[in-house]
Amino acid sequence: FQSMQNPSPSTFIGAGKVEALAKTVKTLEIDVVVFDDELSPAQGRNIQAILGDNVRVLDRTMLILQIFAQRARTREAKLQVQAAQMKYMMPRLQYFMTEGAGMEARGGGGGGGKNLKGMGESQIEADKRLFRKQLQKVEEEMEEVKQQREVYRTKRRERDNLPIIAIVGYTNAGKSTMLNKLCGSDEVYADDLLFATLDPTTRKLRLP
Repeated sequence: FQSMQNPSPSTFIGAGKVEALAKTVKTLEIDVVVFDDELSPAQGRNIQAILGDNVRVLDRTMLILQIFAQRARTREAKLQVQAAQMKYMMPRLQYFMTEGAGMEARGGGGGGGKNLKGMGESQIEADKRLFRKQLQKVEEEMEEVKQQREVYRTKRRERDNLPIIAIVGYTNAGKSTMLNKLCGSDEVYADDLLFATLDPTTRKLRLP
């Protein structure tokens, strides 16, 4: 336990706690360390450097996105997760590449180091543009899938002329279980897990 008024800008927790954590990780041979908060790019990099490359450092946002990626089943859900992951990585990509360029520049000597830094900065901008282009493509695919879904829903509503009822609640609240009970089936996947069901599901229900 550590009482701090504000998180450390360099390692989130205090330097002494990071060293103690590193010893615990080594003693217990821990593979993954999860922080129940969002780490800045600098904090994540510094903690990773202290704990070593054999340990995976995750913050809360990254962990949730990884769970989403594992649970997503439909094309739309997978695209949404991919877009969220890319948006999360964007500032971190820039930070790590900038640090890499800086190290290359320091590794050179005299004017050579300056040239390397200039090349590194150009490469950073090129990679950032490529990353944005990939994100734009994913978002365009998401919009296409969304439009297809809306067309299908509109046609179905016009055809069936039935009222639509939504079950809304927090993750692991029992929405899928309730839907299965109401419909008298187990078609919708339900489990006692956070974010077990990410994809929206529609079923017909005949009221007595």
